[in-house]
Amino acid sequence: MGQFESYAKLAKSNKSTTEIVGRYKGQENAEKYIFSDLSDKLVNMKRENITICDIGCGCGILIENIINYSKQNHNTLTLIDSKEMLNRIKDESFINKIEGKFPANLLEINSKFDVIIVYSVLQCIFLDGNTFDFLDSCVELLDDGGELLIGDIPNFSKKKRFLKTKFGLELHNKTSNTSIDNILEDGFNKMALDDSFILMILNRYRNMGFEVYLLPQKENLPFSYTREDILIKKSIL
Repeated sequence: MGQFESYAKLAKSNKSTTEIVGRYKGQENAEKYIFSDLSDKLVNMKRENITICDIGCGCGILIENIINYSKQNHNTLTLIDSKEMLNRIKDESFINKIEGKFPANLLEINSKFDVIIVYSVLQCIFLDGNTFDFLDSCVELLDDGGELLIGDIPNFSKKKRFLKTKFGLELHNKTSNTSIDNILEDGFNKMALDDSFILMILNRYRNMGFEVYLLPQKENLPFSYTREDILIKKSIL
């Protein structure tokens, strides 16, 4: 069973929405700050009447915030995820739901977007499919001046750097039973996103003509010390 299917199965469970989207139940409060961090990084989110697409939208507080914000600002919102996940999201006249695993359903999308959000999804694509096929399809959907936020990317290299700090070690010992020695081994982990892969993303899309930025997360977010965001902007032609 792949990541997409696993999350679809979770969506039918009785777990909290925090757990369904891959976080710990104790991170429910930290989840509340994600939308603010995300919208601060997206210039187009300051406008009204924009088109937004959330790929792998999940369910819970983040997508609720995006829906409420879109309603207030007269935006059009496209949500892409499994049928099971989308069933947990209320229907609204300004929401277009597209079921299935992106980009297999690319032909069902008939518009370009001012904002595309891919939040806490890249690690699943990395494990299950072709990351650059996925991201190439994302940037193809950007309108002129459009922005793509690839958010909450777990970076194994960043995690190892953090765990070598005093604060990182103390936090790890409080929250995990995993031996820190196993994590800090210098061997290459082919199953994890790391600096080399993230820099490859930056280089690829800069070479394709996009402006690309690697951005930190605010410290009040669920996994901020070991994760970061990538912002891709399409120039206005």
